[in-house]
Amino acid sequence: MIRKFIGIILVLGLLGCKTQQIALPPKVISEYDYTEFCDLPNHSNQLVYTRAVYRGAQEYWAFIAGNMECTDIEAWVEWPEWREINKKFKKLIRQNHLKPRSRHFLLVDVVGRFEVADTVGFGHLNSYKNQFTVEKIINIQRLRKNYK
Repeated sequence: MIRKFIGIILVLGLLGCKTQQIALPPKVISEYDYTEFCDLPNHSNQLVYTRAVYRGAQEYWAFIAGNMECTDIEAWVEWPEWREINKKFKKLIRQNHLKPRSRHFLLVDVVGRFEVADTVGFGHLNSYKNQFTVEKIINIQRLRKNYK
């Protein structure tokens, strides 16, 4: 009887604890140096390895900086062919698209090219000044909207 009581107290205590979201750091890969998202305009049209937050709604999906330091840089995303994307990553992307008002973003580590539009923009209704063309997905993590 006492063991059940202690077990219940422990379970209730654990359920009452707040969890803290911790994002894994970007992986170190030998082929590419890591470039901060805010520095991408300085590496336009070069192959870079970076981390971004993927968020949006309906036709407006983009990469933004995860640290909110450069809020003026948004990039339309061109993904690789759907058949080339890992099943786990496809599932996360699909879930995010199906529930755009959910409280989740995706934290993505990718290799690709950042482009700046000369005159006409990118994406839906040419509304983005920048585009990131993903060539390789390193990792994707789901994050709550209140990620910092």
